[in-house]
Amino acid sequence: MLPPAPGTVALEEERFVLRHEPTPATPGGSAQRLQLADLERDISEVRAWFSEHGRERFLWVVGPSARPDGLAATLVAAGARPWPDDPVWAGMVLVGEPPRVDGVEVRRVDSPALAHAAIDVNVAAGVVPEEAASAMHDAVGRSPKSATAPVSTFVAFVEGTPVGTGTSWYGTDGVYLAGGATRPEFRGRGVYRALIHARWEDATRRGKEGLVAQAGHMSRGILARLGFEAVCEVRAYEDAAAP
Repeated sequence: MLPPAPGTVALEEERFVLRHEPTPATPGGSAQRLQLADLERDISEVRAWFSEHGRERFLWVVGPSARPDGLAATLVAAGARPWPDDPVWAGMVLVGEPPRVDGVEVRRVDSPALAHAAIDVNVAAGVVPEEAASAMHDAVGRSPKSATAPVSTFVAFVEGTPVGTGTSWYGTDGVYLAGGATRPEFRGRGVYRALIHARWEDATRRGKEGLVAQAGHMSRGILARLGFEAVCEVRAYEDAAAP
């Protein structure tokens, strides 16, 4: 399994889940599973937490189960704004086999060599900052590789060259897809689609009933063509950490 970026910090409470990753990019910080009660207190506390971890900007991720009702409008009134890069994400589900892709081989990461290859792909694709890569490579030997682990990473190869990665998080009934990345020079050659099919096969072997993805504007159309159906929308709001 691909180790998390060194320095990743998470806080899980009934009110929210906060995640900070060691990158200045806005999506590296997010507040999710929002069940806020005292809005003024909770908003202030979330902003302060991200500030304490050195972030300037972060995302509020507001899904259909977020509470209270009207939370998005409250966040905007408090100074947040729809994230200009990708403000609306689709929750999508696939329950039938997606198309196969020829010319792309996909392997599940089950060795240090494949873990190192996955890190290099993520760096080349701009997903992992170069300054974090060295520590991630150092952590590979300490990462669990059990086939029963709750998460697996996959690496796609074209003519023996590692060119793409994707991750599966295993739930009780289905599999959540995350962490997709492709080297820029290999985009448009079916790498993303091959990684979807490989993770479908892996899910089927594990007795899972389908795949779930959170799709932004770049992947929503591709996933729809592969048979995914949109079942909900999630909205992202950019906010400033407490000064």
